[in-house]
Amino acid sequence: MLLKVVELLGILMPMFVYSSDPPKNMHVEYIPGNTNLIFSVPHDGSTNLTSIPIRSNGCKDADGVCLYPGKDDCHPDKICKVVTGADLNAKVIAQIVYDKYIESTGKYPHLIISHLHRSMLDPNSRGDKAHRG
Repeated sequence: MLLKVVELLGILMPMFVYSSDPPKNMHVEYIPGNTNLIFSVPHDGSTNLTSIPIRSNGCKDADGVCLYPGKDDCHPDKICKVVTGADLNAKVIAQIVYDKYIESTGKYPHLIISHLHRSMLDPNSRGDKAHRG
């Protein structure tokens, strides 16, 4: 799951790994750390943009591969469900754990927060499912 988030951030925030100052992005918040621990909050965003379509269920093709977005006439047995609801309070929980970690260790984990609503983007899903499905 973490790898999927990192892959997506590589698309959203190119070259931030090599930059001394990560680029600012109003849809993804990145707080740099000084340890190899990364906390991510991919599903608690509340930003809805009319320029980004709502993700929808996919439909399996003849080989059983889910294609997104799915067809309106997709057979019920072939529907690939997507979750579009937010993980409520995940930001609050992550912030508490983040603060406790710093208090306990004196080290700072990296913190990545997606502010986009999950209906628009699922940062830890692969490919088309992340933004179309």
